[in-house]
Amino acid sequence: MSRIVQGPWRAHVRLFDESWRLLAITVTLSVAQGLLLLPIAWLVERAFDTQIPHHRAVAVAVTGGVILVLTVTSSTLGLLTRSVSLTVNKRAVARLRMMLTERLYAMSRAELDRSSAGELQSIVVQDSERVDQMSNALIALVLPAVVISLGLAVVALVLSPLLCAALLVAVPIMIAANRRLGRLVRCRTRLWQRAFDRFASATGLGLRAMSLTKVHGAEAIEIERRSQLVGELSDTGRQMAMTMGTYAILQQSVSAGAGVVVLIVGGWSAARGDMTVGELLGFNAIAVLLLRQVSTILTNVPVVLAGYESVIRLTELLESGTGEPYIGTREIDFDGSVAFEGVSFAYDRDPVLSDIDLAISAGEQVAILGPNGAGKSSLVSLLLGLYRPTTGRVLAGGVPLDELDMPSLRRGMGVVLQDPVIFPGTVAENIAYGRPDATEEEIRRAAGLATAAEFIEALPRGYATPVGDEGGLLSSGQRQRVAVARALIADPALLVLDEPTTHLDGAAIGRLAENLGALPGAPTVIAVSHDPEIEAWAGRTIHLRDGWLSAESTVTAERR
Repeated sequence: MSRIVQGPWRAHVRLFDESWRLLAITVTLSVAQGLLLLPIAWLVERAFDTQIPHHRAVAVAVTGGVILVLTVTSSTLGLLTRSVSLTVNKRAVARLRMMLTERLYAMSRAELDRSSAGELQSIVVQDSERVDQMSNALIALVLPAVVISLGLAVVALVLSPLLCAALLVAVPIMIAANRRLGRLVRCRTRLWQRAFDRFASATGLGLRAMSLTKVHGAEAIEIERRSQLVGELSDTGRQMAMTMGTYAILQQSVSAGAGVVVLIVGGWSAARGDMTVGELLGFNAIAVLLLRQVSTILTNVPVVLAGYESVIRLTELLESGTGEPYIGTREIDFDGSVAFEGVSFAYDRDPVLSDIDLAISAGEQVAILGPNGAGKSSLVSLLLGLYRPTTGRVLAGGVPLDELDMPSLRRGMGVVLQDPVIFPGTVAENIAYGRPDATEEEIRRAAGLATAAEFIEALPRGYATPVGDEGGLLSSGQRQRVAVARALIADPALLVLDEPTTHLDGAAIGRLAENLGALPGAPTVIAVSHDPEIEAWAGRTIHLRDGWLSAESTVTAERR
């Protein structure tokens, strides 16, 4: 799906590219709705100037019936208009949300590192909902009201230019109020959005750190922190809502005042004999209908202004960033071999890796050892194509990453993070993540290779056992084994283990290495750790310190 790269309003309009026919139907129905209301002025005038003075009771009843039919038919068309406009709006908002989803998954690791997860969640969820509300107001309410208002205004002008001019006295006041309060609505909406971002981010972090908070007895501290954020969110929300309410009440009051002015001027004209009572009441009927439509427009202006702030933020997200660091298209039969040639890397200006030359052959079992901060995780991130080197290049299967289709290459890799992500669902669903077509036999085989089968089969429901939110019903070691099984289910050519001894002991890692080594076409295994115990199973140990490879990196150790 193509990204929107336009100004905010133009970007928003582009969402409706596929719905112009339905929008045309909406306008047509609105015109028909307005046309049905136009004869009401003539019918009211006729009733009061001709039928009532001549005591034609039946004619008055018929006229009333016709007015009722016209009103009900117009309302029915209004309901149909709303149905069509909702279809248009929901289709456009669904397109927007898919574009946002695609944008999130296209963000580079560097972009994600610089972003707040809570703020991104707030923008995608909260702002898309505000755009939904804004679009619904524009298409379902404002657009039909504008079309109908134009028709009614023309009729009002034909009926009485004098009264029409009196009605227009309110326009400058409405414009002035819109300028002053409109800016205030947008300003307070921005403040509320920022407060919501901070609250959402803190809530997400608090949920992830709940166990840590409890073991440190810090519940009261966290509650106090949240109370400040809640207070800020409450205050900014109240100010935003109050400004919107003030705007709506002021505009309604101006509209009501315009109606009173029309009544006074019209009554004065009728008293002088410049117009009949029927003409006055007919114009008044049109004026009431017109002011009702104008009120609909003005009442929804704050919703549109608040939505526009969300359009700005969403457009910035869609247009920001550079995307994935590699955009190659070549697909290869990856054998698990990787190489670094003169690779240096820095986060911003802080050097992390310096002049790395390293080749790992297919089927090797390699341990990369180094203290915290040595650059091990950065080396793995470069290997996976999550970052680009500052200088040098990374190769997979003898081919530079610049040439390769990274999603295809990564499907040939299995990665087990230090703190693996476990999704709500069953054990089997987590093992089969990314492979929805995996068979039960493949799931069991992967679990066996990962040394996870024993504990899984001992669970109350075996592979169908729910794991809880973020795997909370499993131990750390069990989550790690499930993650290893998930990495192995696709028979990867390369398996990367990040700090495996954090949750697996040396014996478990040794069994895993033996299982993998016994496979035909055994995968390359790279284990990254600060723990020297992983040397026990490695065919080669590489030492990394302060971003440099030591001389030991070229020494091949015997298996112990």
